[in-house]
Amino acid sequence: MVKQNIFTMQVFQDQLEKDKANERSLRLKLEEEYMQNSKNHEEEIVLRLKFEAKLNKLHTDYRELQINHDRLIDEHEQQFK
Repeated sequence: MVKQNIFTMQVFQDQLEKDKANERSLRLKLEEEYMQNSKNHEEEIVLRLKFEAKLNKLHTDYRELQINHDRLIDEHEQQFK
């Protein structure tokens, strides 16, 4: 009877240790996945900021060209008056 209880407890302990190892493995996998997702998110933010900066630069350049164009048109019109 005592031997049966010891055997049952050893089987139960073995199962708990397997479950613990599985949980540890799952936790490590989830931590790696989280780290990868965080890295991807940070890369996406950097890429968006670069895109926004480039878009702002293009907008600024366009405005400068538009101002210069309008000024040249005005100068041209003034010359022929």
